[in-house]
Amino acid sequence: MGSYLVTLVVEPDGTGRYCHSWNEKNAVSLLKYDGERLVFQDGARAELISASSDKLILKPSYKHAKESVLRADRSLRAASLYCRSALR
Repeated sequence: MGSYLVTLVVEPDGTGRYCHSWNEKNAVSLLKYDGERLVFQDGARAELISASSDKLILKPSYKHAKESVLRADRSLRAASLYCRSALR
């Protein structure tokens, strides 16, 4: 998912928000889970490799991408200050 701090919120209906912070640049955008992959507002995609109650493993679709492990953080304690505020 890149070299920046990423926080995802995915609702039961598959819609969600994606927030990232890097080098004092912050952004929030929309996402959609289509049953196989996450599709981000900017057109980027990430295939869902596996999911459990405490983590997701995603593989972004861009060339040379590595799998990303995302840990559950319902309290947003690990989110950047910007994302914690923006996603509440």
